[in-house]
Order: sequence, then structure tokens, then C-alpha cells
Amino acid sequence: MSALFYDDATQTCPFRTLELDRQSLPSTHENFGITYANMGMAYSRNGNDTTALEYLLKAKEVWRKSLPLTHPRFQEIETYIRFAKERLTRI
Repeated sequence: MSALFYDDATQTCPFRTLELDRQSLPSTHENFGITYANMGMAYSRNGNDTTALEYLLKAKEVWRKSLPLTHPRFQEIETYIRFAKERLTRI
């Protein structure tokens, strides 16, 4: 698989997933948080921590509305948010 195809897939597939989810799920459904978190991690891997942080915070907000605060996803997302913020402060 070429890097160009991979980059294109990581940029377009999550947006398509959001479009499909919007057709059948409420905006606070856990799946939106999963997609936002995946997008955030993809942007972080590509070095775009500003955009990564935006999506990670969106994921956290969706999960705040759809999951109990004791859910393990909150600890995971906090780790990713902290990592993105640390990388931004190094710039």
C-alpha cells in the first residue's frame, strides 16, 4: 500500500463515517467519540497536533454525554490530549 493511498484514506474515511453516522445516530452517540478520537490520533501521527487536539476534545465531549465518567475511554482520551498538548508546547 502506498503512503499516498494511506494518507488519503486516513483523511477521507473518518469524514465519510461521520456522514453515515449522522444519518442514523444521535450526535451524542458513543460512535461519534470513537471516530473523533481516531481522527485525532491520525492527525497526531501526521504531526498536526493542533487539529489532533480539536478532535480529541470533541471525542471527550461526546463521551461526557454518552458514557459514565468511570468509563476507561476517559483515561485513554486524557492521555492522548495530554500528549498532544505537550507536543504543542514544544513547538
